[in-house]
Amino acid sequence: VQSAKAIGNVLLVFVMCLLMFGILGVSLFRGKFEACSDELVMSPLLVVGLSPAEKLARWQQECVGNGTHYRSGLEIPREWQKSKTNFDNILEAFLALFEVMSLDNWRVVANQAVAGTTKFSYFYFVAFV
Repeated sequence: VQSAKAIGNVLLVFVMCLLMFGILGVSLFRGKFEACSDELVMSPLLVVGLSPAEKLARWQQECVGNGTHYRSGLEIPREWQKSKTNFDNILEAFLALFEVMSLDNWRVVANQAVAGTTKFSYFYFVAFV
């Protein structure tokens, strides 16, 4: 019974940190976790000499028509779609932060953030982890 108060305090600090990073993540990354459904279309991370907005615009321009799926060999339409893990609202940010916190594919989430913004986004994820 005495430890319940201490556990409650730790849980409160944890939820406050999660809320703080969630709000910051939504303000930094809302609408940035989108990608082409064809994984063979070059990621904007590989393009040098352009601003993040120019990289994203070029990536969207290349995501048209049909592409060949690299595993099945079938021709599929390329679509610009939202990632399953994103920061579009606070609840989705909590889920994304839980994935990062569990260290399960946290680098994939961080790379998606960098693809939509700048390399300085890595600092957000390093600070959270």
